[in-house]
Amino acid sequence: MKCFVCHTPMNEQSHPTFEILSYACATCGLRYQDHGLRGAAEQARYELHHNEPTEAYVAMFESILTTIEPYIQGSVLDFGSGEFNVLEQLLNQRFDITSYDLFFHPLPLATYDTVIAIEVVEHFIDPAKEWARLLALVRPGGHLIVQTRFVEAPFFDWWYQRDPTHRTFYTVTAFTALASQAGFEVIFSNNRSIIVMKRGR
Repeated sequence: MKCFVCHTPMNEQSHPTFEILSYACATCGLRYQDHGLRGAAEQARYELHHNEPTEAYVAMFESILTTIEPYIQGSVLDFGSGEFNVLEQLLNQRFDITSYDLFFHPLPLATYDTVIAIEVVEHFIDPAKEWARLLALVRPGGHLIVQTRFVEAPFFDWWYQRDPTHRTFYTVTAFTALASQAGFEVIFSNNRSIIVMKRGR
């Protein structure tokens, strides 16, 4: 398997817990593993996430917003909103925001000044294809804001990789290379879970 960022062969490793293969890029640090969930089985797993607007779930979004709101501008797309559109509920008084989710909300045919993907890109089954689609939604001069957990070591002891819907895991190096290849520039990272890319004009 080749790294979709670096296009170099990834190192294949046997997962010590799951009966799956895990792949690691020695160049950019990208990790990939496919638990095999698809379609209805994958949707059923997502429905166990309980992303309805409970007090704790809303508090998590508000915490993320304290970091990313300075980069939100113009028309906004919440990419991978989940069933309950929590981000839209929090921002709809200040921004023109639309929600999209593969299983719950259809994607309008449009581009946006800001695209926000919170806890989404780790779910990508075909990351090259899905990243191309995501990046194409951002208008020239616009921002792509991504929140996911960056790779931690030792990888196989890391709790985040145990979710069977989590497949693709990123480092700042991988994000920076990905942005550069697509005509974006990384303008902010907290080096832990948030990256902001700006598209060139």
